[in-house]
Amino acid sequence: LGLARSDPHPIDLRFIDCKYVYDMVYLPGKTDWVRSAVERGIRASDGLGMLVMQSALSLGHWFPEREVPIEAMRRAAWSALGEERN
Repeated sequence: LGLARSDPHPIDLRFIDCKYVYDMVYLPGKTDWVRSAVERGIRASDGLGMLVMQSALSLGHWFPEREVPIEAMRRAAWSALGEERN
C-alpha cells in the first residue's frame, strides 16, 4: 500500500495512539500516510532511509576495503526523488 496515490492508508491514524510511524514505501513528497501522520502531530518516516542503509551494507560487503559514502548515497537518493530532506 502507498505506491499509488489512491491506495488506502495501511492503518487509520484516527484510531491509534502512537508517537511515531514508519512507512516502508517512499515517494517524492512522502506518502499520503506519512503526510497524514505529520499533520496529526505524529513523527513519521518513510522507507528511503532503509533503502540507503541496505545499499550501504551491500556496498560495504562487496568492497570492504573502501569507506562507504553513506551521506553521499543519502543525498543521491533524495536528489533522485527531486527533494531535499533532513
